[in-house]
Amino acid sequence: MGAMAKKMNSEVLGVVENMAYYQCLECGHKDYIFGENGGESLATSMQSELLGKLPLVSELRHRSDRVKACSQTSWACPEEGQSGKPMIFDEPEADISQEFFNIAKRLAEKAAGFDENIEPLKLKMEVE
Repeated sequence: MGAMAKKMNSEVLGVVENMAYYQCLECGHKDYIFGENGGESLATSMQSELLGKLPLVSELRHRSDRVKACSQTSWACPEEGQSGKPMIFDEPEADISQEFFNIAKRLAEKAAGFDENIEPLKLKMEVE
């Protein structure tokens, strides 16, 4: 069990490996800058499962920073050609958006069951 989960006496539903790798936008090569299979190792040591691997994606970071900086006045401060919404809303077919959806689905299945007929974007993921 993870140190924080143990301290809080919380059930661990699984492990999500953040910054698992960087994928070159030009050639698609994956570079595991922080080492490979860390999420799997942690999940095994915690007697849990790996729910997903999130890569380093500069666009995701850029949008998150922009939303954080603008959160005092609105949802976001969009730049030209962008809505200012999180990537999962603007680019639901992007690989990282699909990974987020897959992780959410796995969590829902573990926590309280999951209805295959419900589409991920209909799970109250609305932006005002």
